[in-house]
Order: sequence, then C-alpha cells, then structure tokens
Amino acid sequence: MALRLPYRHETFPRAPIVEALVQFRVILPHLPTQEQISRFADRIKDGFPNPRKLSRRVARAALSLVNEERTQALRVRSTDFIFSHLQPYSNWESLRAAALRYWPLYVDVFKPTRITHLGLQYINVVEMPGGPETISSMLSLIFVAPPEMLQNFETSLSQLTFKDQDSAARATVLSLASPPHNSTDNWSVLLSIGAQESRLKYDPNDHSLIFATLDKLRDLKNELFFSVTTEEAKRMFR
Repeated sequence: MALRLPYRHETFPRAPIVEALVQFRVILPHLPTQEQISRFADRIKDGFPNPRKLSRRVARAALSLVNEERTQALRVRSTDFIFSHLQPYSNWESLRAAALRYWPLYVDVFKPTRITHLGLQYINVVEMPGGPETISSMLSLIFVAPPEMLQNFETSLSQLTFKDQDSAARATVLSLASPPHNSTDNWSVLLSIGAQESRLKYDPNDHSLIFATLDKLRDLKNELFFSVTTEEAKRMFR
C-alpha cells in the first residue's frame, strides 16, 4: 500500500495508546438475536467472564465484554464485530492473534455471509507540558489558536483523510487539543489514527485474505502516523 507520503522506515514508536481496535462489518442472514448473543458469550467466557453493563439505549441483542485484567474488550452490535486491546497496549502481533482467535467463533455463531468492511483504529492520549509550542513541535497537523486568543481557547479539532493509491483503502487522522483544566498545566491531546477499506466482498472463512488485508491497513496506519508526527515526538514516544 502507498499513500505516497514521506514515510520513514524506523522502528514504530511506543505511543501512549489508550485503545487499539479491529473492526469487521458483515452481512448477516438477520440481525443478532438474544439467543445468539448468549451462545457467543458462552463460547468466549474463558477469555471474557465479566460482561460490562450496557446502556439502556443499547439494544438487547448487543454484547460488550471486558476481560478480567481489563486489557481486552469485545463488542458485537448490529452487523459489527469489534475487538480491542486496552491499556497497556502490547503490539500488533498480539492484537492480531487475539482477533484471529475470536473471529471464527463469531462466524460460527452468527453465520455472516460476507465481510464488507475492515478497519483499524488507534487512539492515543498525550499530556503535553508547555502548551501550543510543545504541541506544534510534536504534531504537524494541529491548529491551536493565535497567541492573542489563547486565554479564550477551549478546543481544537481537526480531521484529515487520505486515499491509498494502491487500493480503495482510506487512512484518517483526527486530533483534539484542549488547554489544562487542573493544576498540572499540561495540555491534553487526543490523536486517533486509523485505516479502513469498505465495499469488500470477502468470504468470512477466508482468514488468510482477511488478515492479510488487516496487515496492509496496519502498514497504512503506521505510514500516516509517521507523516503527522515530528522527529521530536518520535523520540518522546519511544
């Protein structure tokens, strides 16, 4: 895959990842039933024994689970299957292996006929001392505010989407910055970077093709990360 951005082939930095998730969107014979949800929860109870409490606004035929260590989460909702690694995030190989473990169980219970969308999302949160100057030295895409307006500044939100030249995939980066609200004087920056490909027609049992595509999306996400962070940021995240 190639965004044709100035990609730097260095060791991927240890960014402060809050959540890294893999998303599968599928076509189902029918929407998940409560019986299927219960059967799936029973199939994965060794890894996810404690279900989270769902919001009253969430449909009954949905599932949100977290493991004992609160390092992994799994969600089933409508036509989506989502698997997450929470803090502390380890590496892509671990996330990939866990998704590959639970995906066949999902397929066996819910019987999807086709995968139409695959996506990855990495959510990072950084506490930066020094305010806008520090943020500007770390990220090449964020806008804060003119110096004369900083005392009235509340939030800065930006989102950029790039098309991959070798496929129908897209990569997106979203940043949100806000000034300190406590005595630490640290500015909070949320940096969410992801890659996704839609309009797919994958067989849900073709694990080789599915996870090869996820590997490519991960490379695309990395390429975008390297392009929007400065050398100073990479040194800090190592």
